[in-house]
Amino acid sequence: MKLLSVLAITLSLVGCATSNLNGKYSLQEAGAGGHGVVVGSLSIATYDSVYPAYITYFINPVDPKDKQGATLKVSTGCDTIREGDSDFLDVCAHLFAIDLPAGDYVVTRWVMENDPGGHFYPAPAWVPARFTVEAGKATYIGDLHMGVLTFPNLPGVHGGWLFVHDQSARDIPQLRQEYPTLGDADVAVAPVAVAPEPIGWPDLDTPSPRAPRRIPKHKP
Repeated sequence: MKLLSVLAITLSLVGCATSNLNGKYSLQEAGAGGHGVVVGSLSIATYDSVYPAYITYFINPVDPKDKQGATLKVSTGCDTIREGDSDFLDVCAHLFAIDLPAGDYVVTRWVMENDPGGHFYPAPAWVPARFTVEAGKATYIGDLHMGVLTFPNLPGVHGGWLFVHDQSARDIPQLRQEYPTLGDADVAVAPVAVAPEPIGWPDLDTPSPRAPRRIPKHKP
């Protein structure tokens, strides 16, 4: 099996699951080549603004000799009623599954953008979130949930903070449905640990919006 050999993987996520796993992907063969899979979901808190937000996460290897990393980009999603806006029927969230060489990685930073042209980066309190990819194994790193900072009477988004929730009971069955190439392989549940949001900030860890009523992407 031929694995990706590019220096970086860019995975855009604008309302559907994203992955670099193809239909012939074999976790066993990937393991023989020194690769594993990291899986999880992306979501964003409900916030009151007329402007959508777009978030890009940067994943990089801890060892600088390892060149392969990944970039995940997600929009607020579920702001239009169309099939595919969410990978779930009841909540706005999006799945991901990424093949990476075995090793240690960090979510080094993120960038949040909104339509008026604002760009927002982690506050100085942010500490890169670390996780490990094991050869031949799938690791669930959690639901990466972005809380959004807005100010009363001011349009747009003014910042955010990343929270990580263990939604494995929700996500893993859906991941198996979305990526049948994972088969019945065990998925290790190891949500990444992130720093608490800065002192003095309002509580940004609020629930995701409900998915709009639409034609289901995955029929029960």
